[in-house]
Amino acid sequence: MADGEELRSILSMNIKQLRSRLGFSQAVLAEKTGISITFLSAIEREKKWPYPETLTSLAGALGVGVHELFKKKEETVSNEVIVAISKCLDDVSLSIRQNINRAILQSIENIREYYTREIGE
Repeated sequence: MADGEELRSILSMNIKQLRSRLGFSQAVLAEKTGISITFLSAIEREKKWPYPETLTSLAGALGVGVHELFKKKEETVSNEVIVAISKCLDDVSLSIRQNINRAILQSIENIREYYTREIGE
């Protein structure tokens, strides 16, 4: 079982990750939960424990159950990594489409030249 420090660390990390995934700034999440930005910042920095009512508000604003805020996650991939991988896949996909299009156009041009020569002779 996790001790108090580990629970605080898990809570802090989960709030930050969920907030980031939703694209919320601390100001937005604080407003949605009715707490100050200073208090939310202290929770995220593992300096303060939220009250049970605050945990309920945080979980609701983040779209999860309160228990999810205390779940220890396996190594997770950060949003930045997910975005970078997605961009890389988009770039590769675009490059492949461009290369296929060039190959098709070149093939059509070769066929046109072949038939132009054959008919012309």
